[in-house]
Amino acid sequence: MAVIQYNLKVDKDGNYKVTTSVVEVEEGDKIQFRSNVSNAAIVYQQDPAFKEPDAPKAGEQCAIGTRNSTKGPFTVATTLTAANRVNFKCGQLVPPSNNPKPKPGETKLKFKDWRKGQGTPDVGN
Repeated sequence: MAVIQYNLKVDKDGNYKVTTSVVEVEEGDKIQFRSNVSNAAIVYQQDPAFKEPDAPKAGEQCAIGTRNSTKGPFTVATTLTAANRVNFKCGQLVPPSNNPKPKPGETKLKFKDWRKGQGTPDVGN
């Protein structure tokens, strides 16, 4: 069974890059996410159909984790090809005020879209 990894990298200037090498994902394969920044996150646009109850879901922000940690792996519930690809947005979780220090009472972080996404499978993107 394969483990497919997405790398969300951000350099010191704030430039980001998402890399993968996936063409088809079969039921039972596993997907995990990794980033070099602690506040990286994804939001799936469609239900990715993972088997784990704590896996990312469509429309929900999913924090990747602490710096250089891995989120997952998550078990794929159905075969995915270019015909039924699921997409996700990449970004960061930031305080709603875009201030590095939250205002009193601000506890929920919001998703700041990098305007760069990816999908499963990556079909050459």
